[in-house]
Amino acid sequence: MRRALAAALSAPLLLAACGGDGGTAASGPGGARGADAPVLTCQGLDSPLPGAAQPSPRPSGNTTALPNLTLDCLGGGDPVGLRTLRGPMVINVWASWCKPCLAELPYLTEAHAELGERVRFLGVAVQDADTPSREWLSYHGVPWPSLADRKGSVRGPLRIPGPPVTLFVNSAGRIAAVHYGAFTSARAVRDAVAEHLQVS
Repeated sequence: MRRALAAALSAPLLLAACGGDGGTAASGPGGARGADAPVLTCQGLDSPLPGAAQPSPRPSGNTTALPNLTLDCLGGGDPVGLRTLRGPMVINVWASWCKPCLAELPYLTEAHAELGERVRFLGVAVQDADTPSREWLSYHGVPWPSLADRKGSVRGPLRIPGPPVTLFVNSAGRIAAVHYGAFTSARAVRDAVAEHLQVS
């Protein structure tokens, strides 16, 4: 009884973040396999969203530039320079071996559907091999593209202890806020987008 209670109390802590560097891909939610979906390309990520606020020539507030790194797109096509990205954008750093990443995926997907074309979503698969990353994206039908950060190059510049971590990037291409750990509801994702990107 005590062991069961201790396990139940510690379960939420497992959703905070994954600190490891590898492992096996997580299985589908509830063991139910959905239809495999194509892994999306990253075409057009560097173009502004229609109707997005124009960036200020002098970015204000406590914002940080994206690192000057170029990463391959898991859906194929040209590599993407992070400095070329413009928001409003939600960048989710994840890995196929990260269980909290899988736990938050339904909430990100729901928020993505509700926000529609007003906000872009992008994934960065950190310290993960391409094959399990692509299989994870396809298996779960992730409706946004992902970049491959095989060596974990973003972790140092962005001070990422481990996935999941979510960045909120404004129309000037600067990081307005960082959320460490897994989201636990779609509303929390939408609230963060409204607060940090002024999109509701």
